[in-house]
Amino acid sequence: MPTKGYMFGKKKRYCKPRGRHASKTNAQLQSSVLDTAGSEAATTQPASAAERKISLTAVTNADNTNKRLPEDFIYVMMNSMQLTTMVSLLCCPHCFDNKLTMCITQSKGMAHLIKIKCLNCETYLWSDWTSKKSNDVHLDINVRAVAALKESGISHSKFDRFCGLMSMPCMHRNTYNNLANIVNSAIIEAGEECMIRASAVVHGRNISQPLTTDERISSTGCPVITVSFDGTWHKRGHSSHSGIGTVIDFDTGLVIDTEVLSNYCHVCDSNSAELNFDASKHMCQKNFSGSANAMEAAAASKIFSRSVASRKLVYGTMLCDGDSKSHSSAITNSGYDVEILKEDCINHISKRMFNALNNLKMSNKKELNYRLTKPKIEKITNYYSKALRQNAPDIQKMKLAVMGSFFHMMSSDLDHNHRLCPDGATSWCHFNPRSVVGRLYRPTFRFCGVPADIIGRL
Repeated sequence: MPTKGYMFGKKKRYCKPRGRHASKTNAQLQSSVLDTAGSEAATTQPASAAERKISLTAVTNADNTNKRLPEDFIYVMMNSMQLTTMVSLLCCPHCFDNKLTMCITQSKGMAHLIKIKCLNCETYLWSDWTSKKSNDVHLDINVRAVAALKESGISHSKFDRFCGLMSMPCMHRNTYNNLANIVNSAIIEAGEECMIRASAVVHGRNISQPLTTDERISSTGCPVITVSFDGTWHKRGHSSHSGIGTVIDFDTGLVIDTEVLSNYCHVCDSNSAELNFDASKHMCQKNFSGSANAMEAAAASKIFSRSVASRKLVYGTMLCDGDSKSHSSAITNSGYDVEILKEDCINHISKRMFNALNNLKMSNKKELNYRLTKPKIEKITNYYSKALRQNAPDIQKMKLAVMGSFFHMMSSDLDHNHRLCPDGATSWCHFNPRSVVGRLYRPTFRFCGVPADIIGRL
């Protein structure tokens, strides 16, 4: 008997295939679906946005050949006693005796110097480290371990505890800190290289395309593009010590530039009381002296001021979340000869509408708690955002659409306010399409509308 399935939390009844699929078995249907999917995947472009972005900024195979690792490159955790037993079963190539022994003579972090010696002929057969050097200076396994720890957010003290429980030697704290600085510099360098390739792609796309009538031109010769800018912090509440600002190209979705700001350095703060402390001997993390709330505007100022020199681009239109401080800071410090236009994100505008309605409800709980419910707030917000999204960038049409949805929500089966709703048979309004085709609207008393006192407060 066929089993029942569930989809999106609702029961989905089993249905037998009909039509041209009625005579096929389940195995035949699955094979036909897989064949169709395979043929479509072979002819279409990369499906996900990440694959599309990677294909735009991918380096050539010749540049990436030397950086690839062998397919059998892998690190294995193994007990040293088992490895010694395995070596003792082998024969010496000189005396053909099976008196081989293994010993660990030196350790550097997670790497060990292993020597294999024949006890019969007193000959060292093999001596090498368990890991090769990645940059001719540091051992590869130590660099990879520090990079994995930093990526996972694990400190050296927790790593030391892990190594102690696993009976493994742990690297010294100074070695950990030195490798952490090297990994940090390598990540910053790789990120900067990737963003430079992304800006080159954006520059090439805008140069190759012909100018439109409404496109602006800069005297620097750099393309004027539209970007999305936003800032974020390490934690909420505008009390974070670190923040980041990011610029993303609007057309391609590629990250063009970032700026990380921090108003705190743990090394400087913990050693500030020492008289002989030399701050120049460490990599200070503090590069900003303002508050967390001012980091977003400062990041916008730095990113826009270096766009022409480092990215060969002019950020002419700025799509942001409505924060005027970032826009004002970008205008003041960019040095452009074109005006930086500001566009607001519709999702953020809808979020502000939802928060305003929710605050209105919370401030008048006795009157609106059971009348302005969450479904009605979501409905008003969706109508508002849909009106803006479908009629942008025409301001007059946006106003009419917003007021049309406003009066539509006021309407009921007995009181019609659909004069601003779209006309035509394809209108989303439930009243106007019936009037167009000549049918009378029959009230069902289901559309009671939003109460008038709530509309008055809105």
